[in-house]
Amino acid sequence: MTMMADEFKIGKLTFEITSSTEVSLTKADQDITKVFLGETIDYQGKTYTLTEIRGRAFDDCSSLSSITIPCSVEDIETMAFFNCKSLTSVTILSCRFGIDIRIQYMAFWGCSSLTSVTIPNSVT
Repeated sequence: MTMMADEFKIGKLTFEITSSTEVSLTKADQDITKVFLGETIDYQGKTYTLTEIRGRAFDDCSSLSSITIPCSVEDIETMAFFNCKSLTSVTILSCRFGIDIRIQYMAFWGCSSLTSVTIPNSVT
């Protein structure tokens, strides 16, 4: 389903095309429960690399309990998981050494159940 020329939705996730090869995750449906993000997103016969989770992308997703993030994501913006009260587990997948992932200030603000954050040694 196309929403705009540069934005599209797959399942309960909305993405924005940010370049000819990259997308950002911009919004999740509030009733989403578990998310396993892949490094690539296929849309209309083209493959894009997921590089960013935008601020408030998971705003008030109160049923979200876990998320797995690929190492292709370079930026998790401010308040990306704002008020995800059921979120207990965040996992960033292992990748080659020297990958920089920026987790911005208050990215997990209001995640009162968060007890496990796994970041591999390859991430700096």
